[in-house]
Amino acid sequence: MYIGIAYIQNNIYFIKNRQGNIAWWKYILLAPYILTYQILRQSNKVFYPVTVAELLPQVYIGPLISSIKAKEVFQNKEVITYDLSAEMKENNYLAKHTTYHFFPLLDIGQANTEYLNSIVKHINTAYQTKEDNSIIYIHCAMGLSRSMAISALFYSQSEGCTKKEAQEHIQSINQNAIFKL
Repeated sequence: MYIGIAYIQNNIYFIKNRQGNIAWWKYILLAPYILTYQILRQSNKVFYPVTVAELLPQVYIGPLISSIKAKEVFQNKEVITYDLSAEMKENNYLAKHTTYHFFPLLDIGQANTEYLNSIVKHINTAYQTKEDNSIIYIHCAMGLSRSMAISALFYSQSEGCTKKEAQEHIQSINQNAIFKL
């Protein structure tokens, strides 16, 4: 019931708090949901694999990755992380060793335009002001829809192209991308 009510109310903080952390009691209360989500993530890795991909120079998109993979991919780089996953805890490496921003979106929820625009504006500002050795990593839990939709909005603004052209570019680097929000 808690999860159903959260989705009906579009409560983006139903698992993680505003800093992107999950309280211990929520792990207990929501264990079946969190476990099911983990199983779905693992099956998606098999059937709809998504890797970290470069969207623009110094901007990467993809799924929530392990700390080991994050160290491997982003070694010796200053990373600005945009976590869009309302359900999954960020890996320890990205949470502790990067500039971490949490903008949750529900996997099957409906985000309002104002909120989506604020996310894109924040990413755009970070992109315009980042250092030469900095990179931006935009991700959601599975790297299929939320991060792809936000990345399409960001890419279309950044490159001055249509949303359709942005989506086509993203699908060229992630054939499993889904664009819904």
